[in-house]
Amino acid sequence: MGQYDGPDGLKIYWCERLERLAAEQHKLRMKIDRALVDAMADGVSIRALAEASGISKSTLHRRFY
Repeated sequence: MGQYDGPDGLKIYWCERLERLAAEQHKLRMKIDRALVDAMADGVSIRALAEASGISKSTLHRRFY
C-alpha cells in the first residue's frame, strides 16, 4: 500500500476513496437530472420517468417543480 502504511493508512485510503466515489456520484446525478429535464421538455410524463428511472414521482416533483 505504500503511502497508506501506518496506523492511519487505512483511514486515509478509505476516506480518499469515498471522496472520489462521492464526486463520481455527483457527476452522475447531474447527468441524470439533465436527461430528466430533456425528457420532460420533450413531453415525457413524470409517471413514465419515475417508472423508467426508479425515482419516485414525489421525488421528481420536488426536484423539478
